[in-house]
Amino acid sequence: MPFELDKSAAKHRCDVCGKIARDPIVVKTCCVDHPVTFCSRGCYQKWKAGWMRRQEQLKSEAG
Repeated sequence: MPFELDKSAAKHRCDVCGKIARDPIVVKTCCVDHPVTFCSRGCYQKWKAGWMRRQEQLKSEAG
């Protein structure tokens, strides 16, 4: 499950929409080797929904 990190690990642009992240949300997962930066909760939720979907697909393929 993704967990939020300190904002100091943030890049300056959102990884979803590419906007400059003025007050970034920074998330790390066990599957992604680098922190992911978001400009808003909306972008974070959009990314998280896709991430959860991919995790379920991987789970069903493996089992």
